[in-house]
Amino acid sequence: MVGTGRLLIPLLEASINVEGIDSLPDMLAACRKHCADRNLNSVLHQGCVENLDIPGKSVQSQFPSAHLCC
Repeated sequence: MVGTGRLLIPLLEASINVEGIDSLPDMLAACRKHCADRNLNSVLHQGCVENLDIPGKSVQSQFPSAHLCC
């Protein structure tokens, strides 16, 4: 899951087009805040990667503590 953005934020800072997913609203709120603090535009989804259903999106990379889709 994306958690607080530990892995997502460096990718966004490198101008890589990524989106994050997490099942916990508190984690998404923390990630949004950390991204906003850095003026990064984050696209985050609430849910589980196992049930991910975002039209036109597919899971490209999974990290032990984060799931990102491009």
